[in-house]
Amino acid sequence: AGLMKYVVNGETTTEIIFKNALIEEPTTPTAPTGYKFGGWYLNSSYTTQATFPFRSQGQILYAKFVALDTCTIETVSGTNNYGFYKNSSGYYESLNFGVGSSYALCKATFVANAAKTVTFTVINYAESNYDFGIFSNLNTTLTASYTADSSNVYKSFKGSSSASTQTLTYDIPTGTSYIYIKFRKDSSMDYYNDSLQFTITNGGTITNNLSGTAVNRWRVIDGSESYSFSNTGTEWKTWSSPDNSAYYRSQNVGVASSTAECIIEIVASKGAVLTVRATSYGENGYDYGELSYLNLAMTAFSFQGITGETKTLTYTIPSTGKHFIYATYTKDSSTDEGNDYFELEFGITA
Repeated sequence: AGLMKYVVNGETTTEIIFKNALIEEPTTPTAPTGYKFGGWYLNSSYTTQATFPFRSQGQILYAKFVALDTCTIETVSGTNNYGFYKNSSGYYESLNFGVGSSYALCKATFVANAAKTVTFTVINYAESNYDFGIFSNLNTTLTASYTADSSNVYKSFKGSSSASTQTLTYDIPTGTSYIYIKFRKDSSMDYYNDSLQFTITNGGTITNNLSGTAVNRWRVIDGSESYSFSNTGTEWKTWSSPDNSAYYRSQNVGVASSTAECIIEIVASKGAVLTVRATSYGENGYDYGELSYLNLAMTAFSFQGITGETKTLTYTIPSTGKHFIYATYTKDSSTDEGNDYFELEFGITA
């Protein structure tokens, strides 16, 4: 008989075997956090890798563990840098929505055990030829300011109101390297989803160290129903309290068996409060105005059509970034002669 020894993460186990037994590859051991299994070796310096099967001659098998490739995404220090956040779709997105003469800047740092190719999937919404999503050359920086960089630029995406998804790739060497990513807005307050979004493929384990700030704001856009609300548009508003002179009213007045819908988009820092003042007119028990939960297409508040019923509601923003609320007004089969509609006003505070 003989012995076969296995060293895994500093601990040795011994197995009694027949001398000259055929050794098959052992079960893959569990790697410590932040590492992956790198194979079985015949020496502690991991220079001679074992080839299975082999005949036992008193060898010792050493399990090698290799640190996982990593990517750290962080905000770059700079005056008035709005930064990025991770949105609900899994993209890292700039936070300077609709803020004229502004920028958002972050840095992706890669630690690689071997050379590889990293892919960025990019969506850039903005004003064509004026707002830019900018990616630096490898291991170079972009300016921490409102500047449309022309130096150290690997790729500059011009904006579009209906931007398509694009990709770009970097050849990442062994060791540590970095890339700067920037969204630069010109002086106008655009009426689209003016932002840069990106994801990273093959970057390794990603750590999100982003921190950003948002100018608390909201806007009301059309929903997917046949009818919408009055005064919808893509311009961001910053009013701090509901204003009756700037209301949004369902447009299916007197239309039997119909639904009007709008979407309230909010960009805000964590802890901001959106106030909604809602007034419902219609046939009691049959016509309904409804508001969803934050970020869910599920009804949170329902208003029966009692003439002039007004409620004031608040939504506290749980995290910095973009959020949404659905508002609908549903009419029954009658064509009421009254003021059958749902009216909304908004304000937001820090």
